[in-house]
Amino acid sequence: MKNALAKTARTVSASLAFSLAAETTARQGGLFQRLDARTKLLSVLALVLTANLVHQPVVLVFLYAAILPLAAASRIRVRTLARFWLGIPLVAALIGVPALFITPGPTLYRLTGGLAISATGLRSVTLLYLRVGTSASSAILLALTTRWHDLLHALARLGMPDVLLLALGMTYRYIYTLLELTNDMLTARLSRSVGPLSASKQRQVQGALAGTLLARSLDMSGEVYLAMRSRGFSGRARTLQRGRLQWLDLVWGVGLLVGCTLALWMGR
Repeated sequence: MKNALAKTARTVSASLAFSLAAETTARQGGLFQRLDARTKLLSVLALVLTANLVHQPVVLVFLYAAILPLAAASRIRVRTLARFWLGIPLVAALIGVPALFITPGPTLYRLTGGLAISATGLRSVTLLYLRVGTSASSAILLALTTRWHDLLHALARLGMPDVLLLALGMTYRYIYTLLELTNDMLTARLSRSVGPLSASKQRQVQGALAGTLLARSLDMSGEVYLAMRSRGFSGRARTLQRGRLQWLDLVWGVGLLVGCTLALWMGR
């Protein structure tokens, strides 16, 4: 049980460390950091839409690979991006493995037991991998180069309803606060653990931690609501920052528009 608790504590600590690292990266003076949050948000949406409309794997490879120089220009560590650049699309490709065998088409390789890999199935899985990889990498690039309140401000300027902005903002803060609370609880329990625990004791500790976390999260939600009301919250999220579009945003937008149009034309 102590090992399981320690592993969970390390996972929670790693999540908190990644969040802090993302905030630090977003404050650096890289290419993407200098763009307005609205420009970055629309750019990622354009890349995701283009990746899902392109039907040629070669064009998708270029779109997928283009994320790396963008990350380098934005001063993002390759190791940080690689976990998502390779990991997320690999999981999607594994999910699409059955398509290799059930999609009708010319046979590329015949396996034992009557199974055969078709060319059409291989193409489908390849397109899935590249599309998911491009979309996920673009989203991660946005998350690593944009502070959360800047992103919410951009969504507000683009017309997202206030109730959705409020829900997103509070969800983010709740997740972060609950991670800190979970980390403190696990650290306190580990510091008091002496020797191995029986199976029944392990289940008891797990249930106690989960119940305590649930109770404290419910109490905290009431306290947050009362604090917001006491400060005159009217139901509309506000921010002191005013984003301004610059020449770099215009140049980037024109270049991205040309690139996406070219990719769509070549990937028909």
